[in-house]
Amino acid sequence: KAVVSTQSTGTVTDILGWMCFTVWSVSFYPQVYKNWARLSVVGLSFDFLGYNFLGWICYSVFNFSLLWVGEVKREYYRVFPHGVINVQLSDFCFSFHALLITAFTIIQCLCYERRGQTPSILCRLIL
Repeated sequence: KAVVSTQSTGTVTDILGWMCFTVWSVSFYPQVYKNWARLSVVGLSFDFLGYNFLGWICYSVFNFSLLWVGEVKREYYRVFPHGVINVQLSDFCFSFHALLITAFTIIQCLCYERRGQTPSILCRLIL
């Protein structure tokens, strides 16, 4: 199957990609602000943060590799000779930003009131 790519589809894709980056990135900040305002992370799921941190690491490595690692790109095209790598710069920027803001939230968990909350045993085993 052929993939049609034009200047206009590339521009639309770029605009939508950066719009998604912006909206999804902004969604992280209310929790960071709430933690700071209360100086507390009581009620925040530490398992959620741990799993997200691992997920953002994997997603960032994936995006980075498909954008900038020649060997990975060559292997992709070897397996899929007519394939198209659809990873965009906005994908990497989002995943790396999410990784950083999740790390910052984890640091908040170490510094603010948490009333003895810890990640579950299962989460600690998985991570």
